[in-house]
Amino acid sequence: MIDYWEALGRLAYEKGLYAGFEKVLLYEFKRAFPPNGTIPWVKVTKKDITETGLDIPKHVYQRVQQFLGPILAEQHVSVFVAGELIWTFSDERARKGFEEMNAIVSQAPPELFSPSTSYFIALGILLVDGNFRRDVMKSADGGAALLPRLTDPQRKQLEAVLHHPGFKKALNMLTLIWDEGCNDDLICRVEYRHPLAANAAPKKHSPAPPAPPATYGASASPSTP
Repeated sequence: MIDYWEALGRLAYEKGLYAGFEKVLLYEFKRAFPPNGTIPWVKVTKKDITETGLDIPKHVYQRVQQFLGPILAEQHVSVFVAGELIWTFSDERARKGFEEMNAIVSQAPPELFSPSTSYFIALGILLVDGNFRRDVMKSADGGAALLPRLTDPQRKQLEAVLHHPGFKKALNMLTLIWDEGCNDDLICRVEYRHPLAANAAPKKHSPAPPAPPATYGASASPSTP
C-alpha cells in the first residue's frame, strides 16, 4: 500500500509527472477499451469466492508499472496499485479533480525543494484517508506526532494544502468513483471488512471422525477362556 500512497503523492506534487502519466493512460484506454475508453466489469469465481472486478488487460498494468516504477523509492509498483490508479484515473471527473489538486499542491506555501519520500507518502495518505486527514487537521502540534519523519516546512506545506479553499472540491471530484471496496486507508474503520472475507461464501466443514481410544505400550493379548 505504501507504493500507492507514494505514487499518488508524487503525481499530486509534480504537475509534469501527472501530465505524462495521464497521457500514457489515455493512450492505453483508447487502445484497450474502444470506442470510449470505459473499463468493463467482469465476475470471476474461484473455489467458493465470487468477485466483481475490472477486466483490465495485462499490458495496461505493465505500462503503468513501467512508467511509475523508476520514479518510486523502491522502483516497484504492485499489480494491485497499478489497478487502483488505472481505475481512479479512468474517470474524467477524477482526472479533472486531480488537475485542480496539482495546482493547489504546487502553489501551497512554503516552497519545497526535493521533498523526501516520506513527504510524498504522507500526501498520498492525506488524499485517501479522511480519518487520518481529520486527525492531522485537528492536531495541536501541527501534525508533528502523526507525521514524525517530515520536516517543519513539509508539514506546514501539507497544512496549507489541507486548508486551501479549493481542496475539498478537488478531493470530492478525485474520490467520486471510490466506494467502500476502495480500502486504501491507514486507519481502520469500524465498518471495515476485508474484501475477500466479504465476498467469500461460508465454508462447510464436515465433523471430524471420533478419535480412537488411546493405548499405551504393547497391546494386551486376548484373554483365554
